[in-house]
Amino acid sequence: MKELKNHNDKLTFFSGNIPLESLYTVGIAGDKFFQSLKNIGALLSSKCSRCNYVYVPCRLFCERCFDELKEYKELEPVGAVYSFSEVNIERDGSPVKTPVQAALIKINGADSLFYHRLNVKKPKIGMKVKAVLEKYRKGSINDIRYFEEI
Repeated sequence: MKELKNHNDKLTFFSGNIPLESLYTVGIAGDKFFQSLKNIGALLSSKCSRCNYVYVPCRLFCERCFDELKEYKELEPVGAVYSFSEVNIERDGSPVKTPVQAALIKINGADSLFYHRLNVKKPKIGMKVKAVLEKYRKGSINDIRYFEEI
């Protein structure tokens, strides 16, 4: 068995925050979702043929039964508020200049919930909403400006 060497002389200490970076890749299903949003303004869903659960955004595998998802369907970006909150702090913990409404939205035709910004005066559970899309879309989640009341 190979002996482990002591490398304590190479340890590093960081005071305060650890400088970490990450890169999130959307993958095959995420790319399909964003291309659908960009090109036709539709939310692409995927349906599990085994348990019939419909996901938005689409996924490659069912999170319930782990079956591969091969059935895709475009859904209109409309639904109902399932839950909502007001965001008052930035990701770094500092206060926001203007509070942002965020909501879990049950998109019509989907079983999963979709999280995004909400722009209404008095949000209510069950409120019917639709996405307001950017005129010039790039294929990102920000192609949806927010959801507003119908």
